[in-house]
Amino acid sequence: MIKIKLAITLMGAVLLLSGCVPAAIVGGTALVGNTALRSTSGITGKMSDITIQSRINAKWAAYNINLNDRLNVFAKGGYALLIGYAKDEPQRDKALELARKVLPLNKIYNEIRVGSRQGAGRYSSDATITSKVSAAIFVKGKVRSFNYNVTTLDGTVYVIGATSDPQEMQMVIDLISHIKGVGRVVTYIRVIPDWVK
Repeated sequence: MIKIKLAITLMGAVLLLSGCVPAAIVGGTALVGNTALRSTSGITGKMSDITIQSRINAKWAAYNINLNDRLNVFAKGGYALLIGYAKDEPQRDKALELARKVLPLNKIYNEIRVGSRQGAGRYSSDATITSKVSAAIFVKGKVRSFNYNVTTLDGTVYVIGATSDPQEMQMVIDLISHIKGVGRVVTYIRVIPDWVK
């Protein structure tokens, strides 16, 4: 029973820190936004971003439990970013096919690579960059940090989000590109005039 409770607690922590709910670590404290729970249009009516992530992860796990160790999904505003490394092209294609059972293709950003990650040192460096980026976005006064999910893969920072302000979007891109260690920035930020902040 204790092992089950520990597993559930750890899963919650992993989901929180993996981008289901945007988090920035500042001074050892996790600062969490709440828009991941905002309802957005999905295939079957209203579907929250956290539901999108959970459903895609569940489909990956049902197909191959090890797939969730290699891939991540981040959702914001009803769109999903797929990222990580598939062992080969058929596995990458299968991961996308399974994600399409949750969302239509035009709502999926596929950044899954084929191969292996560049090692433990690179993983640690990527985690550091993600923390720096998340913290910088959070402390920037004119940016609503909960509108964005950020992750880093081999020095490339990926941002998925939504805003009603094009200037805020540009501010986020500029902010990220000036952080030490960031090799490249790939943005999937949509400007939606009536986006609720």
